[in-house]
Amino acid sequence: PMVISQALESALPVLCTTNCSGPDIITPDVSGWVLPARRPDLFIERLAWCDAHRGAIAQMVRDAYHVYSARTWGDSARDVVSLLEGARARRA
Repeated sequence: PMVISQALESALPVLCTTNCSGPDIITPDVSGWVLPARRPDLFIERLAWCDAHRGAIAQMVRDAYHVYSARTWGDSARDVVSLLEGARARRA
């Protein structure tokens, strides 16, 4: 979860699988994309889309910068704890 949080805090769009915290913290087409595991073809397709739509990616970065720029590592740690507690509560 920390790697994805660090990427988001750096205003980078994230590309990840469903086998991580991505589904809990990625907003599709806003902060990145969550793709099925074991589907490298979909990753290649998404990366090709990113290359062909650089303006859209640049806008995602600008938007993410305004959301995450004022955050500290303490904020990030609290978010991760909150997400993990929420996941634990849903499983209980």
